[in-house]
Amino acid sequence: MSETLSISVLIRTYNSAKPLTRLLSKLVLAPGDEVLVVDSGSQDLTRDVAERFGARFIQAPLPFNYSKSLNAGFVVAKNPLVHVLSSHVIPTVPDLLDQMRKLALSHTEDIAAFYGPAGISGRDDLKLGNDDTILFQQDEYPKYLGIVGNANALYRLSAWKKLPFDEAIRTDEDKTWAREALQAGYRLAYAPLASVLNKSNYPLGYMFRKGQSDARAVKNKDADPMTLRQLAGGLKKMLFRKLSGEIDLGNWIRYSAHIFGQYSGSRQEKDNTPRTDPNIRP
Repeated sequence: MSETLSISVLIRTYNSAKPLTRLLSKLVLAPGDEVLVVDSGSQDLTRDVAERFGARFIQAPLPFNYSKSLNAGFVVAKNPLVHVLSSHVIPTVPDLLDQMRKLALSHTEDIAAFYGPAGISGRDDLKLGNDDTILFQQDEYPKYLGIVGNANALYRLSAWKKLPFDEAIRTDEDKTWAREALQAGYRLAYAPLASVLNKSNYPLGYMFRKGQSDARAVKNKDADPMTLRQLAGGLKKMLFRKLSGEIDLGNWIRYSAHIFGQYSGSRQEKDNTPRTDPNIRP
C-alpha cells in the first residue's frame, strides 16, 4: 500500500449554508484531498459557500434520495478514500481526516469502511473499547449496528464500485450497505477517536418526518409499534442528557421531535420505497 492516500470528502446538502460554513472551516485538507458538495436543490447560499471553500458543487438528481446523492458524489470522486460527512456535523478533533487516513493506511483493503462517532454529544457514547480501531465482521454486525451511519464514515472507493448504494430504498442506506458489504466478505471498522458532533439545524418538521421514515424503513415487517412507555423512556433519556449538560438545547428539542416521529412511523405501514415528488424530502 502507498505511503499516503488522498481523500475525497463527500458532503450532502440542502439549504445548508450556515452548517456547511462551520464544517468546511474546520476541515484540514492534505495535498491531493478534495471536497465534493452534493446538493439537492438548495435555495440559500449553499453553493456560494461550497465554492468559496474550493469545493466542487454537484447537483444531485431529483427526486431526492439519500442513495442517489451519495452515488452522484462517489462516481466523480478522484481519490481512493471517500469520507462521507453530514453537512451539520462539527469535528471534535483537529485532525479528523488524517486520523481516518492513518487508519486506512494501517489496515488491509478488506476493511471496506471506517465509522467514527457522530452522536449528539460529540463523544464515543458506545464505549466499546480504548483501541483506535475496532474491527467487526458479519456475525458481529448486530452488536455494532449503532455505529454504522453516514454522518461520519470513510469508505474505500474500490468497495463502493462493487457495491453502490441501493437507490431503490428511501432511507437506511448506510446500514443496508454495511450489511451487504459484510455478506460480500468485507470487514468494517469503528474508529472511536475520530469523532464529530452531530449538531442539526433542521426544522422540527423535518426531524419528525425523518423519524417517521427511519421507523418505516423495512427491517422487520412484523415488529411491534413503539409503545407509549418506550416513547416516554426515549424522551426521558433525552431530557436527562440535556439536564446533565451532555447535549445542548437545540439537539434536545430536535431529537425529541425525531423520537416522536419514530413513534408515529412505527404505527404506519412499513415502506422504504423512494418518494416520487421532487419537492418532498424526508
